[in-house]
Amino acid sequence: MWGANAVVEMHGTVASPTWTRLSATANINDTSITVEHAVVGWSVGDKIIVASTDYYQELTEEFTITAIGGGGHVITLDRGVKYLHWGKDYERAEVGLLSRKILIQGDPSSDATLFGGGLFLRMGQVRLSGVEVARSGQQGVLGRYPVHLHLLGATSNVYVKDSSIHHNYQRCLTIHKSSNIVVQRNVAYRTFGHCFFLEDGGETKNVFDRNLGAVVLPMSPPLTPTDTQPTPFWITNPDNTYTNNAAVGGQFGFWYSLPPNPTGKSVDMTTVFPRFTPLGVFSDNVAHSATEAGLQVDDCIIGTNADGSENLQTELCGYSPIVAAPGVNITLKTRAYDAGITQVPATFSRLLAYKNRFRGAWLRGSLLVVTDSIFVDNAIGSNAPADRNLFVNCLYIGETDNIGT
Repeated sequence: MWGANAVVEMHGTVASPTWTRLSATANINDTSITVEHAVVGWSVGDKIIVASTDYYQELTEEFTITAIGGGGHVITLDRGVKYLHWGKDYERAEVGLLSRKILIQGDPSSDATLFGGGLFLRMGQVRLSGVEVARSGQQGVLGRYPVHLHLLGATSNVYVKDSSIHHNYQRCLTIHKSSNIVVQRNVAYRTFGHCFFLEDGGETKNVFDRNLGAVVLPMSPPLTPTDTQPTPFWITNPDNTYTNNAAVGGQFGFWYSLPPNPTGKSVDMTTVFPRFTPLGVFSDNVAHSATEAGLQVDDCIIGTNADGSENLQTELCGYSPIVAAPGVNITLKTRAYDAGITQVPATFSRLLAYKNRFRGAWLRGSLLVVTDSIFVDNAIGSNAPADRNLFVNCLYIGETDNIGT
């Protein structure tokens, strides 16, 4: 779709919830699972996933529903469970519904070529709910993603909700130089490269709420250098909202990789400084089964070389949010102690990080505060090098009874 006055609306039947969690452990060879919330709109024949609760995202499993009972809490599966999926205390596997009534997908040959369909939406209004997108994205082709919200600018009433984006070839949902978009209650599973993706660093005021992102695979050759280290949630500007999401797997679960200024088609946004921008909202998110860290605030996009050319490699960086007094301009050389500049804390609240193979969280910068969070079964609970970073009222559990498969 391309046009200032164009409107695309697709609305399928919305299941409730689109994903939930186990309320009891699913043991090897079990043929049914018990879930926390009663499912409505889930049907026999629908495809679901049960996420890994181990150190490896690959232990996520796919099933077909054969029966639903127990008032919507008991789901019978088409085969026995192959891996242990923990379902108690802090570690409870996510269960996501993949099937929707509206299906957009590439043809069967797409799996061999990694060249599928997708939705490319530029300008106008976009509202999607209850839509399934599969076998989409065109690996190695810039801009060809399963769902690409491209150069929409400052939007209103634009959203993607209650949908599924799975078994794709490049990314899941991309927001590019667009603001105020709501991405809510979606299930994204099994793609190459980063999944929920803010492209350049000029994307602000977007809301990611109650999304499940699971199983992201390295892309070779990569579209951008970091696609060899894919993450379910790739964040290039902190002025966005992330609440109640779950990240399963990847190199990192949530990766704040902040360039000095926006890159690509947002390079003209010279007064935007992601490494200095105050944090929007980050609260009540879960990150587990990552190769390195559940939450990563570091290894930032370099952005620009000395000769002005673009550089999408990463470097160690400090995130130090600041605000300027009226009449004071921020530049790349601004420092927190400059006249008219006030440093403000960035508060990451109520993170649950478990079964990450290296760290629960790693944050580099100044006045980065992690509050009321829980770190369980990680090799290292958390680290925050640099200046005046705090972990406040956090719980650390070194080892639980969840020994995995």
